[in-house]
Amino acid sequence: MMLSSYESVKISKSNVEELKKQRQQKRSYIDIKRPEDVGEFNLSMTIYKRIELEERRVILNCIKEIEEEYKGSVNHSIAEKIIDSLSETVKKAYEKKIMFGMPCSLMYGIISDEKRESALREESLIDHLVKNVALIRKQAPDLEENVKKKLDSLAQEITHLVATGTYVGKETVDSYGNFVPELQAQVGKRNDYLSELEEVARKSIENGATEYVIVERDNRFFCVKYPSSSVITPAKFINAPEFKDLEYGALRVGEGENVMRLYKGQYHDMKGRVKMTFNFGEEVLEMNLSSIKADDKVNNALNFGAIIVHMDDKNCEVFAKYCQELEKEPHLTRIINGAKNFVEVKNGRKPTLPFTVMESISVTNCPHCGHNL
Repeated sequence: MMLSSYESVKISKSNVEELKKQRQQKRSYIDIKRPEDVGEFNLSMTIYKRIELEERRVILNCIKEIEEEYKGSVNHSIAEKIIDSLSETVKKAYEKKIMFGMPCSLMYGIISDEKRESALREESLIDHLVKNVALIRKQAPDLEENVKKKLDSLAQEITHLVATGTYVGKETVDSYGNFVPELQAQVGKRNDYLSELEEVARKSIENGATEYVIVERDNRFFCVKYPSSSVITPAKFINAPEFKDLEYGALRVGEGENVMRLYKGQYHDMKGRVKMTFNFGEEVLEMNLSSIKADDKVNNALNFGAIIVHMDDKNCEVFAKYCQELEKEPHLTRIINGAKNFVEVKNGRKPTLPFTVMESISVTNCPHCGHNL
Protein backbone atom coordinates (compact mmCIF):
# COMPACT_ATOMS: atom_id res chain seq x y z
CA MET A 1 0.00 0.00 0.00
CA MET A 2 1.32 3.42 -0.96
CA LEU A 3 0.24 6.86 0.23
CA SER A 4 0.74 10.18 -1.50
CA SER A 5 -0.53 13.72 -1.33
CA TYR A 6 -3.79 14.07 -3.24
CA GLU A 7 -2.24 16.82 -5.29
CA SER A 8 1.41 15.80 -5.47
CA VAL A 9 3.72 18.67 -6.39
CA LYS A 10 7.38 19.02 -7.23
CA ILE A 11 9.66 20.59 -4.66
CA SER A 12 11.04 23.87 -5.92
CA LYS A 13 14.56 25.09 -5.20
CA SER A 14 13.23 27.57 -2.63
CA ASN A 15 11.33 24.78 -0.87
CA VAL A 16 14.47 22.66 -0.78
CA GLU A 17 16.42 25.48 0.86
CA GLU A 18 13.63 26.00 3.40
CA LEU A 19 13.54 22.29 4.23
CA LYS A 20 17.31 22.24 4.66
CA LYS A 21 17.06 25.20 7.01
CA GLN A 22 14.24 23.50 8.90
CA ARG A 23 16.24 20.32 9.37
CA GLN A 24 19.30 22.22 10.59
CA GLN A 25 17.22 24.17 13.09
CA LYS A 26 15.51 21.09 14.45
CA ARG A 27 18.83 19.49 15.28
CA SER A 28 20.23 22.52 17.10
CA TYR A 29 19.44 24.31 20.33
CA ILE A 30 20.79 27.56 18.87
CA ASP A 31 18.36 30.32 17.83
CA ILE A 32 15.27 28.15 18.24
CA LYS A 33 12.62 28.56 20.89
CA ARG A 34 11.01 25.18 20.32
CA PRO A 35 11.06 22.44 17.69
CA GLU A 36 7.30 22.86 17.41
CA ASP A 37 7.84 26.46 16.29
CA VAL A 38 9.87 25.24 13.34
CA GLY A 39 7.79 22.14 12.65
CA GLU A 40 4.44 23.91 12.94
CA PHE A 41 3.44 22.03 16.09
CA ASN A 42 3.65 18.65 14.36
CA LEU A 43 3.46 16.71 17.62
CA SER A 44 0.27 18.49 18.65
CA MET A 45 -1.44 17.01 15.60
CA THR A 46 -1.41 13.65 17.35
CA ILE A 47 -4.00 14.79 19.89
CA TYR A 48 -7.75 14.46 19.52
CA LYS A 49 -9.79 16.97 21.51
CA ARG A 50 -8.13 19.13 24.15
CA ILE A 51 -7.76 16.25 26.57
CA GLU A 52 -3.96 16.13 26.57
CA LEU A 53 -3.71 19.92 26.74
CA GLU A 54 -5.97 20.14 29.80
CA GLU A 55 -4.28 17.25 31.60
CA ARG A 56 -0.87 18.73 30.82
CA ARG A 57 -2.03 22.01 32.37
CA VAL A 58 -3.33 20.31 35.53
CA ILE A 59 -0.13 18.33 36.06
CA LEU A 60 2.00 21.43 35.52
CA ASN A 61 -0.12 23.20 38.14
CA CYS A 62 0.60 20.36 40.56
CA ILE A 63 4.33 20.86 39.98
CA LYS A 64 3.97 24.61 40.53
CA GLU A 65 2.15 24.02 43.81
CA ILE A 66 4.97 21.78 44.97
CA GLU A 67 7.42 24.56 44.09
CA GLU A 68 5.28 27.15 45.85
CA GLU A 69 5.30 25.06 49.01
CA TYR A 70 9.07 25.10 49.38
CA LYS A 71 9.56 28.45 47.59
CA GLY A 72 12.91 27.57 46.08
CA SER A 73 14.48 26.71 49.43
CA VAL A 74 15.23 23.04 50.07
CA ASN A 75 16.69 21.46 53.19
CA HIS A 76 17.35 17.86 54.11
CA SER A 77 14.19 17.53 56.20
CA ILE A 78 11.82 18.24 53.29
CA ALA A 79 13.90 16.96 50.36
CA GLU A 80 12.46 13.44 50.46
CA LYS A 81 8.88 14.74 50.57
CA ILE A 82 9.53 16.93 47.53
CA ILE A 83 11.18 14.07 45.61
CA ASP A 84 8.28 11.73 46.40
CA SER A 85 5.74 14.35 45.27
CA LEU A 86 7.63 14.99 42.03
CA SER A 87 8.01 11.26 41.34
CA GLU A 88 4.31 10.65 41.91
CA THR A 89 3.42 13.49 39.56
CA VAL A 90 5.73 12.05 36.87
CA LYS A 91 4.01 8.69 37.32
CA LYS A 92 0.63 10.35 36.77
CA ALA A 93 1.96 12.16 33.70
CA TYR A 94 2.91 8.79 32.20
CA GLU A 95 -0.46 7.31 33.10
CA LYS A 96 -2.36 10.24 31.60
CA LYS A 97 -0.10 10.14 28.53
CA ILE A 98 0.84 13.78 28.28
CA MET A 99 3.71 15.44 26.46
CA PHE A 100 6.56 16.31 28.81
CA GLY A 101 8.27 18.77 26.46
CA MET A 102 5.26 20.85 25.41
CA PRO A 103 4.57 24.16 27.22
CA CYS A 104 1.35 24.40 29.16
CA SER A 105 -0.72 26.38 26.64
CA LEU A 106 0.78 25.22 23.36
CA MET A 107 -1.36 23.26 20.90
CA TYR A 108 -1.58 23.20 17.14
CA GLY A 109 -4.37 25.08 15.46
CA ILE A 110 -6.29 26.47 18.43
CA ILE A 111 -4.30 29.49 19.55
CA SER A 112 -3.68 32.84 17.90
CA ASP A 113 -0.23 33.99 16.80
CA GLU A 114 -0.06 36.31 19.82
CA LYS A 115 -0.93 33.54 22.26
CA ARG A 116 1.46 31.23 20.45
CA GLU A 117 4.37 33.59 21.07
CA SER A 118 3.40 33.79 24.73
CA ALA A 119 3.04 30.00 24.96
CA LEU A 120 6.48 29.48 23.45
CA ARG A 121 8.00 31.31 26.41
CA GLU A 122 6.37 29.02 28.97
CA GLU A 123 8.26 26.25 30.69
CA SER A 124 7.29 22.68 29.99
CA LEU A 125 6.86 19.88 32.51
CA ILE A 126 10.35 18.58 31.80
CA ASP A 127 11.83 22.07 32.27
CA HIS A 128 10.24 22.25 35.73
CA LEU A 129 11.39 18.75 36.65
CA VAL A 130 15.00 19.41 35.65
CA LYS A 131 14.97 22.68 37.59
CA ASN A 132 13.68 20.97 40.74
CA VAL A 133 16.21 18.14 40.59
CA ALA A 134 19.00 20.71 40.17
CA LEU A 135 17.81 22.83 43.11
CA ILE A 136 17.61 19.83 45.42
CA ARG A 137 21.12 18.72 44.47
CA LYS A 138 22.43 22.25 44.90
CA GLN A 139 20.76 23.10 48.22
CA ALA A 140 20.77 19.66 49.87
CA PRO A 141 23.93 17.98 48.57
CA ASP A 142 24.47 15.53 51.44
CA LEU A 143 21.26 13.54 51.31
CA GLU A 144 20.90 10.21 53.05
CA GLU A 145 21.72 7.34 50.73
CA ASN A 146 18.14 6.13 50.29
CA VAL A 147 16.92 9.66 49.51
CA LYS A 148 19.79 10.23 47.09
CA LYS A 149 18.84 7.03 45.25
CA LYS A 150 15.28 8.31 44.88
CA LEU A 151 16.56 11.60 43.46
CA ASP A 152 18.97 9.86 41.08
CA SER A 153 16.16 7.59 39.89
CA LEU A 154 13.96 10.61 39.19
CA ALA A 155 16.79 12.31 37.28
CA GLN A 156 17.39 9.19 35.18
CA GLU A 157 13.70 8.95 34.35
CA ILE A 158 13.60 12.58 33.23
CA THR A 159 16.76 12.40 31.14
CA HIS A 160 15.65 9.14 29.51
CA LEU A 161 12.73 11.11 28.07
CA VAL A 162 15.22 13.55 26.55
CA ALA A 163 17.30 10.72 25.10
CA THR A 164 14.18 9.35 23.40
CA GLY A 165 13.10 12.57 21.73
CA THR A 166 11.52 14.90 24.29
CA TYR A 167 12.64 18.50 23.84
CA VAL A 168 14.11 20.40 26.78
CA GLY A 169 14.76 24.13 26.49
CA LYS A 170 18.27 25.50 25.93
CA GLU A 171 17.91 27.81 28.92
CA THR A 172 17.14 24.80 31.10
CA VAL A 173 20.20 22.93 29.83
CA ASP A 174 22.44 25.97 30.32
CA SER A 175 21.07 26.92 33.74
CA TYR A 176 20.82 23.52 35.41
CA GLY A 177 23.01 21.17 33.39
CA ASN A 178 25.89 21.39 35.87
CA PHE A 179 23.69 19.92 38.60
CA VAL A 180 22.05 17.38 36.30
CA PRO A 181 25.02 15.96 34.36
CA GLU A 182 22.81 13.13 33.12
CA LEU A 183 20.97 15.75 31.07
CA GLN A 184 24.09 17.01 29.31
CA ALA A 185 24.88 13.47 28.21
CA GLN A 186 21.39 12.81 26.84
CA VAL A 187 20.96 15.94 24.69
CA GLY A 188 23.32 14.57 22.04
CA LYS A 189 21.68 11.15 22.25
CA ARG A 190 18.33 12.80 21.52
CA ASN A 191 19.54 14.06 18.16
CA ASP A 192 21.04 10.66 17.30
CA TYR A 193 17.85 8.89 18.33
CA LEU A 194 15.62 11.12 16.19
CA SER A 195 18.00 10.67 13.26
CA GLU A 196 17.62 6.90 13.63
CA LEU A 197 13.82 7.23 13.57
CA GLU A 198 14.07 9.40 10.48
CA GLU A 199 16.18 6.78 8.76
CA VAL A 200 13.52 4.15 9.50
CA ALA A 201 10.79 6.47 8.18
CA ARG A 202 12.88 7.30 5.11
CA LYS A 203 12.92 3.64 4.07
CA SER A 204 9.16 3.80 3.54
CA ILE A 205 9.54 6.28 0.66
CA GLU A 206 8.91 4.53 -2.66
CA ASN A 207 9.29 7.61 -4.83
CA GLY A 208 10.21 11.25 -4.27
CA ALA A 209 12.62 13.20 -2.09
CA THR A 210 14.16 11.23 0.77
CA GLU A 211 16.36 13.90 2.36
CA TYR A 212 13.79 15.92 4.25
CA VAL A 213 11.90 13.51 6.48
CA ILE A 214 11.30 14.95 9.96
CA VAL A 215 10.38 12.88 13.02
CA GLU A 216 9.47 14.25 16.44
CA ARG A 217 8.72 12.25 19.57
CA ASP A 218 7.59 13.02 23.12
CA ASN A 219 6.64 10.24 25.54
CA ARG A 220 4.16 7.99 23.63
CA PHE A 221 3.56 10.51 20.82
CA PHE A 222 5.26 10.81 17.45
CA CYS A 223 4.87 12.65 14.18
CA VAL A 224 6.45 11.79 10.83
CA LYS A 225 6.50 14.51 8.21
CA TYR A 226 7.29 13.77 4.56
CA PRO A 227 7.87 16.16 1.62
CA SER A 228 4.77 16.77 -0.48
CA SER A 229 6.19 14.88 -3.48
CA SER A 230 6.73 11.68 -1.50
CA VAL A 231 5.00 8.41 -2.35
CA ILE A 232 5.30 6.26 0.76
CA THR A 233 4.43 2.85 2.16
CA PRO A 234 3.58 3.75 5.79
CA ALA A 235 3.39 0.12 6.96
CA LYS A 236 7.16 -0.08 6.61
CA PHE A 237 7.68 2.29 9.52
CA ILE A 238 4.41 1.62 11.38
CA ASN A 239 5.44 -2.02 11.85
CA ALA A 240 9.09 -1.25 12.57
CA PRO A 241 10.23 -2.04 16.15
CA GLU A 242 11.27 1.59 16.65
CA PHE A 243 7.66 2.79 16.17
CA LYS A 244 5.60 -0.20 17.23
CA ASP A 245 5.28 0.72 20.91
CA LEU A 246 4.44 4.39 20.31
CA GLU A 247 0.73 4.86 20.90
CA TYR A 248 -0.31 8.13 19.26
CA GLY A 249 1.02 9.16 15.88
CA ALA A 250 0.53 11.62 13.05
CA LEU A 251 1.60 11.15 9.45
CA ARG A 252 1.89 14.43 7.58
CA VAL A 253 2.55 14.76 3.85
CA GLY A 254 3.82 18.15 2.69
CA GLU A 255 3.29 21.61 4.14
CA GLY A 256 -0.50 21.62 3.88
CA GLU A 257 -3.27 20.04 5.89
CA ASN A 258 -2.85 16.46 4.68
CA VAL A 259 -2.52 14.58 7.97
CA MET A 260 -3.50 11.06 8.99
CA ARG A 261 -3.48 10.17 12.67
CA LEU A 262 -2.67 6.75 14.04
CA TYR A 263 -3.63 5.08 17.28
CA LYS A 264 -1.87 1.89 18.37
CA GLY A 265 -0.59 1.28 14.86
CA GLN A 266 -3.92 1.78 13.07
CA TYR A 267 -5.10 4.67 10.93
CA HIS A 268 -7.64 6.46 13.09
CA ASP A 269 -8.80 9.73 11.54
CA MET A 270 -7.52 12.45 9.23
CA LYS A 271 -7.79 15.90 7.72
CA GLY A 272 -7.04 17.05 4.19
CA ARG A 273 -6.91 14.65 1.23
CA VAL A 274 -4.51 11.86 0.29
CA LYS A 275 -4.43 9.13 -2.32
CA MET A 276 -3.88 5.52 -1.25
CA THR A 277 -2.71 2.95 -3.79
CA PHE A 278 -2.59 -0.85 -3.51
CA ASN A 279 -0.84 -3.12 -6.00
CA PHE A 280 -2.15 -6.64 -6.63
CA GLY A 281 0.12 -8.02 -9.31
CA GLU A 282 -0.82 -6.15 -12.47
CA GLU A 283 -3.99 -4.72 -10.93
CA VAL A 284 -3.96 -1.43 -9.04
CA LEU A 285 -6.51 -0.16 -6.52
CA GLU A 286 -6.69 3.59 -5.92
CA MET A 287 -8.65 5.24 -3.12
CA ASN A 288 -9.01 8.97 -2.54
CA LEU A 289 -9.28 9.63 1.19
CA SER A 290 -10.80 12.64 2.92
CA SER A 291 -12.70 13.13 6.17
CA ILE A 292 -16.02 13.93 7.77
CA LYS A 293 -15.42 16.63 10.36
CA ALA A 294 -17.07 16.29 13.73
CA ASP A 295 -19.49 19.15 14.39
CA ASP A 296 -17.83 20.04 17.67
CA LYS A 297 -15.69 23.18 17.42
CA VAL A 298 -14.69 23.15 21.08
CA ASN A 299 -13.42 19.59 21.28
CA ASN A 300 -12.45 19.17 17.65
CA ALA A 301 -10.67 22.45 17.02
CA LEU A 302 -8.18 20.71 14.74
CA ASN A 303 -10.93 19.66 12.31
CA PHE A 304 -9.99 16.00 12.13
CA GLY A 305 -12.72 13.59 11.17
CA ALA A 306 -13.62 10.01 10.33
CA ILE A 307 -11.91 8.67 7.22
CA ILE A 308 -14.13 8.49 4.15
CA VAL A 309 -13.18 6.80 0.89
CA HIS A 310 -13.97 7.71 -2.71
CA MET A 311 -13.49 5.30 -5.63
CA ASP A 312 -14.60 5.24 -9.25
CA ASP A 313 -16.49 2.25 -10.68
CA LYS A 314 -13.36 0.45 -11.81
CA ASN A 315 -11.69 0.75 -8.40
CA CYS A 316 -14.88 -0.40 -6.68
CA GLU A 317 -14.63 -3.61 -8.69
CA VAL A 318 -10.97 -4.07 -7.78
CA PHE A 319 -11.78 -3.42 -4.12
CA ALA A 320 -14.56 -6.04 -4.12
CA LYS A 321 -12.14 -8.54 -5.64
CA TYR A 322 -9.38 -8.02 -3.08
CA CYS A 323 -11.34 -6.93 0.01
CA GLN A 324 -10.63 -10.11 1.96
CA GLU A 325 -6.93 -9.76 1.22
CA LEU A 326 -6.93 -6.18 2.52
CA GLU A 327 -8.78 -7.20 5.68
CA LYS A 328 -5.74 -9.24 6.72
CA GLU A 329 -3.93 -5.96 7.51
CA PRO A 330 -5.16 -4.70 10.93
CA HIS A 331 -3.80 -1.17 10.47
CA LEU A 332 -6.13 -0.72 7.48
CA THR A 333 -9.36 -1.51 9.36
CA ARG A 334 -10.83 2.00 9.19
CA ILE A 335 -9.78 2.42 5.57
CA ILE A 336 -11.48 -0.84 4.59
CA ASN A 337 -14.61 0.07 6.56
CA GLY A 338 -14.68 3.42 4.80
CA ALA A 339 -14.41 1.71 1.43
CA LYS A 340 -17.22 -0.70 2.32
CA ASN A 341 -19.39 2.23 3.39
CA PHE A 342 -18.68 3.99 0.11
CA VAL A 343 -19.75 0.94 -1.87
CA GLU A 344 -22.94 0.62 0.21
CA VAL A 345 -23.84 4.26 -0.40
CA LYS A 346 -23.13 3.80 -4.09
CA ASN A 347 -25.56 0.87 -4.06
CA GLY A 348 -28.30 2.92 -2.40
CA ARG A 349 -27.78 2.03 1.26
CA LYS A 350 -26.94 4.52 4.02
CA PRO A 351 -24.35 3.23 6.53
CA THR A 352 -23.32 4.95 9.74
CA LEU A 353 -19.94 6.68 9.84
CA PRO A 354 -19.23 7.42 13.53
CA PHE A 355 -16.65 9.97 14.57
CA THR A 356 -14.83 8.20 17.38
CA VAL A 357 -12.84 9.72 20.20
CA MET A 358 -9.19 8.76 20.29
CA GLU A 359 -8.84 8.97 24.06
CA SER A 360 -11.33 8.51 26.84
CA ILE A 361 -11.29 10.65 29.97
CA SER A 362 -10.99 9.09 33.39
CA VAL A 363 -11.02 11.26 36.49
CA THR A 364 -8.45 10.73 39.22
CA ASN A 365 -6.94 13.13 41.71
CA CYS A 366 -3.46 14.59 41.80
CA PRO A 367 -1.79 13.05 44.88
CA HIS A 368 -0.30 16.38 45.93
CA CYS A 369 -2.83 19.11 45.27
CA GLY A 370 -6.07 17.19 44.75
CA HIS A 371 -6.83 18.54 41.27
CA ASN A 372 -8.76 16.29 38.93
CA LEU A 373 -6.44 14.53 36.48
